[in-house]
Order: sequence, then structure tokens, then C-alpha cells
Amino acid sequence: MVQTRVKLDEQAKVNFSLETNLTDRMMELKSVSNKLIDVSGNLAKVEADVKAAQEELAKRDAKIAELANLLDDKDKKLDDLRASITGLEGQIAETEKKLATSKVIRNCCLGNLNDCRWRKLNSNVNSMIWSLCVSNSGS
Repeated sequence: MVQTRVKLDEQAKVNFSLETNLTDRMMELKSVSNKLIDVSGNLAKVEADVKAAQEELAKRDAKIAELANLLDDKDKKLDDLRASITGLEGQIAETEKKLATSKVIRNCCLGNLNDCRWRKLNSNVNSMIWSLCVSNSGS
């Protein structure tokens, strides 16, 4: 009976040790489980944040693409305007040449007109002098 009692005491110690270990393991498991729940919650929040950030980036990328297309359109219009300006500058240069030529012709014509006026005036003065001379000689 003593031997049975010793075995029973040993078994009680083993059981107590196993229960203590089981309790410790259950507490560790509960702690790890709580941490896992926290990490899962954080992971869900991070995934939601990542999704929101990706959606925002997609919106920004779309806006960038839209603005790039708008910029391309504006660049094309600017190139067209520059070509128009170049054409107009050529027309202006041609018109300025014509204007300069017209001014030379005008000045020449004005000079001829003044010569004609001078000749006519001179002729009129000569006619008047002749008329005076003729009328004075007959009197």
C-alpha cells in the first residue's frame, strides 16, 4: 500500500505539473489568439487603406492622362498658331516690300506731278507775260 501511495503521490505531482503546464499553455494560446485577432484587425485596416490608396492613385493616373492629352492638344494648337504666325509674317514682309515699292512709285509720280505743275505754271506765266508784251506793244 505504501508503494501505491507513493505512486499515487507521484501521479498527483505529475498531474499537477501537467495541469500547470496546460494552464500556462492555455494562457499562452489565449495571448497568441488575442494577438492574432489584433493582427487580423490591423491587416484588414491596412488592406482597406491600401485599396483606398490604389483607388486614389488610379484617379490621379486618370487625371494625369487627361491632362497629358489636354497638353498634347494645346501643343498641337500652339504649333498650328506658330505656323500661322510664320505664314502671316511672310505675308507682312511681302506687303512691306509692295508698300516700299508703292512709296517709291508714289514719290516718283509726285515728282512728275510737281514737274508738270511747274511746267504748267511756267507756261501760264510765260503766256501771261507774252499777253502783256503783246498788249503793251500794240498800244
